Amino acid sequence: MVGFIARFRLGYQMGLMVLVFLTGFILSSAVSMYGLRQVMVNGPLYQQIARDQELIADILPPPAYIVDA
Repeated sequence: MVGFIARFRLGYQMGLMVLVFLTGFILSSAVSMYGLRQVMVNGPLYQQIARDQELIADILPPPAYIVDA
C-alpha cells in the first residue's frame, strides 16, 4: 500500500492525506453529535429515565414520615 501511494506526486499525496483527515473528522463529529443528542436533557434516554421514575412513583406507596404527622 505504501509503495502504491509513493508513486503519486507530492500534491496528490497531500490531497489524499487531507481527504482522509477530513473524512475522519466528519465521521467522529457525527458520532459525537449522535451520542450527545442521546444523553442530553429531554433527549431519548432522559425521557426514558423520567418515564421509569414516574412509573416507580405511581407504584410505590408514599413514605410514612413521623415528622409529617
